Formats: sequence, structure tokens, C-alpha cells
Amino acid sequence: MKNQLNTVLAEACRQGLADGVCSAVTAGISVGWNTGRIHVKFAGGRTRFDDTGLPVEEGTFFDLASLTKPLCTTLLTLSLVGQDRLHLHSSLADILGGPVVEEKKYIEIRELLNHSSGLPPYQSYFEEFMAQPSAEAKHQLINRIFLEPLAYPTGSECHYSDLGFILLGHLVEYITGLPLQTSFRQQITERLGLAEDLFFLPLDRPLAVDRTRIAATESCRWRGRTLQGEVHDEHGWLMGGVAGHA
Repeated sequence: MKNQLNTVLAEACRQGLADGVCSAVTAGISVGWNTGRIHVKFAGGRTRFDDTGLPVEEGTFFDLASLTKPLCTTLLTLSLVGQDRLHLHSSLADILGGPVVEEKKYIEIRELLNHSSGLPPYQSYFEEFMAQPSAEAKHQLINRIFLEPLAYPTGSECHYSDLGFILLGHLVEYITGLPLQTSFRQQITERLGLAEDLFFLPLDRPLAVDRTRIAATESCRWRGRTLQGEVHDEHGWLMGGVAGHA
């Protein structure tokens, strides 16, 4: 069975590389239980499409993008619930007090978590900004979300929303008084022994790892370069490389 899984995984990954779907890929499959568990892995391609790309290995770092939502922001939110510093039925008005627009006052934490807040899936706010990350850009983006008209009544539907998780990350920072990456390290990755494998790369600090060990994500026209070692998501980038959604 292990040989079959190895073959299927390798063929799928190599086909994607040959078709130009991506320049780099690492993948793994784990099946079974306890001592009978089988693991297979594949790493291939290069960190960039151009001549400076290096061969990809199992230790190559990748931008986890929207996996930030479950791996970081959801876990931190549930950690605060477990510490009784937050409740799933806490509303924005409960947490922030008065300065919340009327239609959003009663959005609850659980509705941000399950994508039923009424916030739209996405808005291309970044197009209104110069390509320059800053604390002011972060502040303006969060304000835009607070002012964004709801796309449907809160709780009536479920639509995956980047905007909801940007807001949720902001709430985690508001409650803890700490940057999101600090809480993530202290509450999640250090406790799991993953601090060297899973982390944010704030744009205002030197890279924590060698840039050549990071897979590039795209050639971005807005930023005017190939992105390698900086977050792909435009709003996460404007917010300094650290945000609740990416």
C-alpha cells in the first residue's frame, strides 16, 4: 500500500509541475492508526520559475495563506474562550463597547468563526492603497470592514469571508493586547514544539529564515516583483505581514 500511495502522490505532483501549475510542491499522505500508520511524502520543483530557483526539499517553507484562519485565528479565539476571556456569544458591542456601527453591534464571535456574520467574502480594498505596508494602512483596512455594508442579515446565511477573519484577528489583538504573531507563538506553536516550522514573517523585521528556503508565490503586478518570503495576500501584506485571515 505504501508503494502505491508513493506512486500516486508522486505522479500527481509531477504532473502539476510539468503542466506549470506551480514551480514548487511538497505534499504528504498519512493513513492508518498507531503503529500501523503509513506516511508518504513528496517534494519537487524549484522555489521560483526563474533561474534563481533552488530545488525544493521537505524543509522548504510555503505561504500557508488562508490556512491561517484555522491554524492561528480560530485556535487563538478558542484559547481565549477556554481562558474565559471571551465567549462564543460575545458580540462586537460587548467586546468593543460603543464605537460599532448599528448593523454590526450584535455580530457574535461564533458568527465570525462560522462565516455567518453577514460580511461579504472579499473586497479589493488594497487597490485604493499605495503598495506600502504600515500601521496606518492596517487601521484604515479594519475601519473599512467596520463600515462595509452587510451582504445579508447576520446569521441568516453562511458565506466564507476574509473580512470576517481580518476582524477576528483584530479582536484577538484587542483582547490580549499583544500582536497576533506573539499570541500565536506563545499559545500555539511553542506549546506544540512547532515554533521553528510555523510562524509569521512580519515585514518590518529581518527574515527569520533564509529567503532561498521559501517558495515564491506569484509575480505581483501591484507590488511589482516576485513574492518570496513575504505574504502573498495583499491585505495581509498591507497590514505588515500579519493578519487573522492570511
